[in-house]
Amino acid sequence: MVVSNSQEIVDVQIEGVRLEQVTSFKYSEVQIEENGKQDLEINSRLESTLKIYHAMNENFLSRKEISRSTKMNVYKAIYRPILTFACESWVLDRRQRSRMQAMEMKYLRKVKEITRMHRVRNDLIREDIGIEPLQDFKEKRQLTC
Repeated sequence: MVVSNSQEIVDVQIEGVRLEQVTSFKYSEVQIEENGKQDLEINSRLESTLKIYHAMNENFLSRKEISRSTKMNVYKAIYRPILTFACESWVLDRRQRSRMQAMEMKYLRKVKEITRMHRVRNDLIREDIGIEPLQDFKEKRQLTC
């Protein structure tokens, strides 16, 4: 794969075997595109996180016997790392940031047992739970590298 804006074809051979040129590939669970964008990677992260959310929803998040602190520990240990895996190199546009925030708030609203129909602002939910915004978490991770 060649990362560039042009459609140039590069002929790479190793011991007489021609390597195929592709537009994207997955390396170490991170999707890399030839145009340098992260759309496929963000979609993959959101899809993986949504699967985890649905797996936990019935038997874990909906149960009143499980404390809020336990649910938040699961958020910090499982949910958020899946959502932000390899986020250190991301440069997100407004739409991608919004989709990531929506996925974050899906979990946090379920923990608080409120829906969007309650019309409670995201900042108030995060403040009540005591969690930093996902965007701030991502930026801190980017600064540590």
